[in-house]
Amino acid sequence: MPRLDFDVVEDGVTSRDNDGLDMPSAEVARKAAAFTATVLSYDRAERGAKPTDVSIVIRDNSGTLDTVTVTLDEAGHVADDRRRNRLAGFGVC
Repeated sequence: MPRLDFDVVEDGVTSRDNDGLDMPSAEVARKAAAFTATVLSYDRAERGAKPTDVSIVIRDNSGTLDTVTVTLDEAGHVADDRRRNRLAGFGVC
């Protein structure tokens, strides 16, 4: 299993993950990143923070593999209908 790092980007500030996680596949890593970005977005909304994109940058030793971004609309819902439909199975939308 590859060890991947998941950096969080909020308000233009990157929090680097230097521990990483072992992931069975890139698809599982993308799903984990999408779930995490969604939860962080909802957490921001609950705290009354202004809506902003929350991104998770997935990387390995060779560099960036993928970036997953979640945006909440003004009503506090995931703005991307396709992503909202995929994440509904997690019970977060």
